[in-house]
Order: sequence, then C-alpha cells, then structure tokens
Amino acid sequence: MQKRKNLFLYFLLALVTVVWGLGFVFTKQVLPYVSPSLLNVLRFSVAALITFIIFFKQVVKLTIKQCLSGVLAGTLIVFSFGCQTYSMVYTSATNTSLMTGLYVVMVPFFIWASHKKRPPIRAFVAGFLGFASIACLAFGGLSKLNFGDLLAFFCALGFAVHYLVLDKATKSTPAGALTFVQMLTAAVLFFVVGFIIDGKAMLNCSFPKSIILPLFTLCVLNTAFAYIVQTRAQKTIDASKVSLVLSFESTLGAVFAVILGGDKFTWYLALSIIGMTAAILIAEWPQKKQTSSLPDVETNNYDFSSIQSLSDDDEISLP
Repeated sequence: MQKRKNLFLYFLLALVTVVWGLGFVFTKQVLPYVSPSLLNVLRFSVAALITFIIFFKQVVKLTIKQCLSGVLAGTLIVFSFGCQTYSMVYTSATNTSLMTGLYVVMVPFFIWASHKKRPPIRAFVAGFLGFASIACLAFGGLSKLNFGDLLAFFCALGFAVHYLVLDKATKSTPAGALTFVQMLTAAVLFFVVGFIIDGKAMLNCSFPKSIILPLFTLCVLNTAFAYIVQTRAQKTIDASKVSLVLSFESTLGAVFAVILGGDKFTWYLALSIIGMTAAILIAEWPQKKQTSSLPDVETNNYDFSSIQSLSDDDEISLP
C-alpha cells in the first residue's frame, strides 16, 4: 500500500515539475496584460488562502518566533520571484528558466560559506557545467546577456539563500504553517512594493480570455498546489529524491519555451540545456550513505544530496 502511495506522490511531483516548467511560458503570456507586481500579488494571495484553509490547525498554533522565520523566508521569496518575473519583461523565457536553474549548483557553495563545510568534487564539476551552460547562451560575448538575464541570475542567488533560511526554519516550524506565512508575507510585500514602484501599471491591467487559463495555472497549480504536494511528498519520500525530480523545472522550462512559447532554437541553446541537465544530475543524484561498523559514530563526509533536505519530515523548496 505504501509503495502505491509513493508511486502516486512521484506522479504528482512529476506533474509539479511539468507545471513549473510551463510556468515560464505562462508568465510570458500573461505579462503583456498584467504587471509583474500584480501577477505575483495574485499568485501568492491565492496560495496563502488555500494553504490557510488546508493547514488551519497548524497556523493557529504558530508562535511569534516561528512567524518571524516565515516572514524572513517570505521576504526572500519576494526578492527571488520579483527578479524572476521582471526578468521575463526584458529577456526570453528560455534564458530565465536556465538562469534560475543555477540555484541548484549554488546551494552547496553557500553552505560552504555559512557552515564551513566543503562540498565534494562533484559540486565543483556541477558548478562548472552550470555556468558553462549559461556561457553557451552568451556565445560570442557577454554583450548578448541583457538586464533581464542579470535579474534571473539574482533570482537564482535568492533561491539559494532561501534554502539556507528554510534549513533552520523548518526544524522548529510545521511545514504547512510555514508555507502559509511565506505565501502571506510574499502577497503583502508584493502589493506594497508593487504599488510604490509601478502603481499605475497595477491599476491599468486587463484580463482577456486568452490569459485566464495561464493565470489560473500560475495562481493555483504553480504556487499553492505545488507547495502542498511537495510538503506532503516529503513526509514519506527521501528529500534528495524529491529535489531530484523537481530540479528539472529549469530545463523543462527552456524546452517548453521553444516548443510552446516561440523562443528561437539554436544549437547553442541545445548545448546549454544538455549542460544544465548534466549539472543538475551531478548535483542532485542521491549518494549512498557510508556505513560504519562502529555504532553511533558520526562521519565527516559531506552528503551533497542533502543540500535541499530541510528536515527529515518537512521540506519546502521554490522554482
């Protein structure tokens, strides 16, 4: 019975990965009609409402300290998603998706800096392949990378730091409640910041029928549904396996951007997608834990597959 449940959860995780990949295309379709700030307000408001309803019993038991942890994580979400959404105003969905994928190879180096825990050789190999893949997008000179690509790079930095914050927050806060606080914080901050920097654009939006389905997908499936599935899956499936499935968001996003979004296909883009896929596999593939003949003795081996394991029971991570 448990195996069947896990298989169903794997199916849902794969569905989330596909939805996240399509999210880059949907965002590009919505932005001509809805400002980036309003889009994010809608996404996280809907997600906050849904997670509040589902995790109400956890939410009402939150302490002030736990709320502050969620607010900090939510603030990082605002920075990361803000950079990602605005990047697609200036650059292609393909570039944004592949740039965002760099967070996978950045995390171990942030852990190295914050915890003085040196990553294994394969982390350096994955990092080299990841940045080499981005170089393929800029073949012929860095001048081909524009302001939107820079925003997407900062988005990846934000997601990497977000993992470190959640690594601590999830150890003392229930996953569902923490998700709600993050979603609510993001919705409020996006509204305040958005109203300040482009209030007129937020008011001058239109909602033609052509964007209803993409907008619904972004609000309900890409945000609320995705985080709920990931939180539930993490209760019974190893964190490294969950993150392995979800980390293909960036490469799927690039593929969908070409097939459905009308982005131009080039061989350099193909090399970039292949290189980023290889980097993700090297970075995320679970390692077998070494066993010791002596009981209760810790080793100093760095298990790279655990960089996204926020806790044994509760993991919440962002596309």
